[in-house]
Amino acid sequence: MKTARLVTCIRGIDSVNADKNDYTVRAWANHFDVSYQEAYEFLKYNGRKDGKGMSSDDLERLYKSNGVPLYAVGTTQQANRIHYILRRPRMKGCTLENLLKRKEFQTGVHSVLVKNHIIAIKDGKCVDKVKYLRAGTRVTGIFTNAQIQEVLTPYHGKV
Repeated sequence: MKTARLVTCIRGIDSVNADKNDYTVRAWANHFDVSYQEAYEFLKYNGRKDGKGMSSDDLERLYKSNGVPLYAVGTTQQANRIHYILRRPRMKGCTLENLLKRKEFQTGVHSVLVKNHIIAIKDGKCVDKVKYLRAGTRVTGIFTNAQIQEVLTPYHGKV
């Protein structure tokens, strides 16, 4: 039996209430260094329903309004949607493990979309509620600041 490679996460903001599927709240709190309650109230005010995540459209709007634009990554269905509907630049596909190895992600704070989840990366470390994430998890989008964007290479492959 083959064992999966894992990425170790450092413990970030914990949930304060019994809200399920609050990964968007935790990622927002970890990215912007605010309390869980502040993130929860801000996202609720901006359309997040209790017990639900948020769409890529809503997340893109909120991160962008706070100075953090979105890049599409790879050719997954979610990345294609981000690229074509939101008209975001496409980046070459990668896994969570490969992303964490890249020099440009060793400093600063970034939020990373993976299938049905969003996590924060702080100074090259994955920050989430869980202790481990599968290393081969495909990254579909990256919310990152302007200094990083110039380092990343746009993807010009066929879809």
